[in-house]
Amino acid sequence: MRYALEVIDGVNLLSGSTPLPEDAIEPISNWEELIGVPWFFRKVVDGQVVIKTTQEKQDYLDANPQPTEEIYLFFKLAHSIEFSSTIGTSWVEKVKMVTEDLPLGTYRIGWTYAYKVESADVNLNPTFRARIRVNNEKDIRQIKTQPIPGANAVPSVGFAYWELSGETEIVFEFRRIGDEGIVSVSDVILELWRASNDIGISPIKTGSDDLIKTEIAEVPSFRTITLE
Repeated sequence: MRYALEVIDGVNLLSGSTPLPEDAIEPISNWEELIGVPWFFRKVVDGQVVIKTTQEKQDYLDANPQPTEEIYLFFKLAHSIEFSSTIGTSWVEKVKMVTEDLPLGTYRIGWTYAYKVESADVNLNPTFRARIRVNNEKDIRQIKTQPIPGANAVPSVGFAYWELSGETEIVFEFRRIGDEGIVSVSDVILELWRASNDIGISPIKTGSDDLIKTEIAEVPSFRTITLE
């Protein structure tokens, strides 16, 4: 289920199973319009998530001065909301992001998804595995999760900082390992942000960096949430 949570200076878009947080905003009828907009350019009006006005966007940028090379100078998103399933142990591609010629630098690669594991035999223990891969040669992260009895879909989120340059391909793939069964995934979102203008420079610098620190504190590098 798609929903939103209001935070300081903006709104985060999320997906997960019920029960939702008490302050969750749903339904989000304009999700497709909002998903490509930075969280700090969204706001809540009369219980609905909308895009800030041009003046409000400028006010935010004025109040949060950026480095010479703006920290949010580059942003790209790719997503697939529908459920995809496999019983196989070979990697299945779910979402692919292909960029233009990126300038050399450090980038923040983020991902969210919801997974489900099913087996007709309660004695079997199939496992869901996902990976985020760059240029078909480097795995940013491999994620192994065990089945959650009685769960519909378990939401997960994570991110990593990676040095990139040139034309880049980022892929989210999944498969089954272990015992026989079905593994499924939905609501997969890949995000790519430029975090610095040179390799080795921390993405946490000045201006809006307080917001970035907050985001990092709230979202660990990998988290699985079990919902009844």
